[in-house]
Amino acid sequence: MDSKRWVDALSRTAHGKSSKQVADEMSISIDAVTSHLHRAREKLNAKTTTEAVYKAAKSGLICLLLSVSVSNSLHDFTRISRRNASTRIQRTVKCRLKSEQI
Repeated sequence: MDSKRWVDALSRTAHGKSSKQVADEMSISIDAVTSHLHRAREKLNAKTTTEAVYKAAKSGLICLLLSVSVSNSLHDFTRISRRNASTRIQRTVKCRLKSEQI
């Protein structure tokens, strides 16, 4: 049986979590996190974790939530948020579907 824990560990690492934080959040040891990240690199044919994150995000396996700078105007922020809300939701759903297929 192929575990998807490597995807979870890679996603948490991609969002800036340290191995210790990932281990605490997943209730596993730091060595297990290291093993999951190694597995991610193997599965994605990547030499580094950064490359694995890039390939996973590009393929939709993981979703990267990025902060976007917007003007201080609440009106502008609301307009931008409404316009992009459905796109963000569609991307999130697409990422979840792809991760379930692997």
